[in-house]
Parts: sequence; structure tokens; C-alpha cells
Amino acid sequence: MVVLSEVVLSEVEHVEMVLSEVVLSEVVLSEVVLPEVVLSEVDMSGVVLPEVVLSEVVLPEVVLSEVDMSGVVLPEVVLSEVDMSGVVLYVVDMSGVVVSEVEAVVVVS
Repeated sequence: MVVLSEVVLSEVEHVEMVLSEVVLSEVVLSEVVLPEVVLSEVDMSGVVLPEVVLSEVVLPEVVLSEVDMSGVVLPEVVLSEVDMSGVVLYVVDMSGVVVSEVEAVVVVS
């Protein structure tokens, strides 16, 4: 189980991240703040995220460039009070993405 509580990542740049065949079980992101985060050329092919909970997540000025999410499985995803204002997604490949049992509550975009 991965628990990220009250995490602050300011002005972080991740380039050429490879998350191939990664399994994250019972991930909890609570009160996470990601201002000015840049994710470039992210490969999330084959990533499995079961039972993901995003609670009170703030993503201002987030840029995802050239993101490959082919084969990503997101079962039982809960998005609660998510603020994605200022988020930019371009050149995103989500072919083969499976999202089942999604609950979105108070999502601001």
C-alpha cells in the first residue's frame, strides 16, 4: 500500500519517465499539491492502478506532454474534490486504457 499524505511538489520537472508494467495497489493520495509540475515523455504502458483514491488533490499549472498511457488499467478509481485548473494535456496517447467503476465527486476543471 502506498500512502502519500500532504505531499507538496513545487517546480518539479520529470523528463523521460518510464513506468512500464508498474503495479500500484491501494494507492492513497490525500491533500496532494503539485504546482508547476512538468511531466514530459512519460511512458505508462502496462501500468495497473487498482483501488486508487485521489482526495483533495490540487494540480495547478500541470503540463503533461507526450504521455503514452496505452494498456493502462484503472479499476475502482475515486476522484474526490479534485481541482485541475490550469492543467494542460497535449499529445496524449490513451489507447487501450480501461477505466472501470469510476466515481468523481466535486471535480473542478
